[in-house]
Amino acid sequence: MRRRSLLKTAQVQINKQLGTYSQVVARQATSCKTVHFVRHAQGIHNEAYHKYGKVSNTMERFEDAELTALGKEQCATAKAEWASARGRHGYGPPELVVVSPLRRCLQTATLAFGQYAGQVPWVALEEVRERNGHHPCDRRRPLAHARKEFPHVDFSLVKDEEDVTWGDGRWRESDEEMAVRSAALLKFLAGRPERNIIVVTHSAFLLCTFNKVVVCEPELRRWFANCERRSVALDFGADPATRQLCQPEASTLTIATDEPAAPKS
Repeated sequence: MRRRSLLKTAQVQINKQLGTYSQVVARQATSCKTVHFVRHAQGIHNEAYHKYGKVSNTMERFEDAELTALGKEQCATAKAEWASARGRHGYGPPELVVVSPLRRCLQTATLAFGQYAGQVPWVALEEVRERNGHHPCDRRRPLAHARKEFPHVDFSLVKDEEDVTWGDGRWRESDEEMAVRSAALLKFLAGRPERNIIVVTHSAFLLCTFNKVVVCEPELRRWFANCERRSVALDFGADPATRQLCQPEASTLTIATDEPAAPKS
């Protein structure tokens, strides 16, 4: 009887101490990685879309779009916000920067996180580029331009000098095709030794990742604003059914073993 009373009292005290933290889960730290997903800052194609609408999507002058003056200001703000977030949430310095080979992402990564250039690996991946096809803004320039402008980035995993994945411009990549690229990114991250990683990518790719590849709360399914960062903890557990993706500051998600139902609009 006394033991039962002690257990009840202890449970009350535990609940009081934990408050809104109804459940605290301990996992092996070796299976977890912190990933900071960042959308690029405003590009000239974004500015044109606001001015001219969809017709701007097919304008050749926006090929491999660069940042606007506002976009560069957004990067400066993101750099300051990152320093503040590191203090608030105890993030360590990144050990790896993964970036799309498109110019606006390379610029964003360099302006917002350039203090880490030369200190940690910077890797360009075709897998994290924007939706392929039809829109010239999403067609990259030959690699020679990027290598010259961003010498701190390793482009060795980008196989082709010319952009062969964008296609002939008559089609636009499907969500399903992008989801395969997203899964390839997760596999790449799982195989890397680094545990604190920045990924600078694009809005459609991020939307596909959080809606097609991972199961998550509605808040995390929403569109990323220009230069927005969302920091998550990826748990690459041995059992695919228990792999989880969680936002330390907010919520928990599960990596889908099958494609989830489409989210409600």
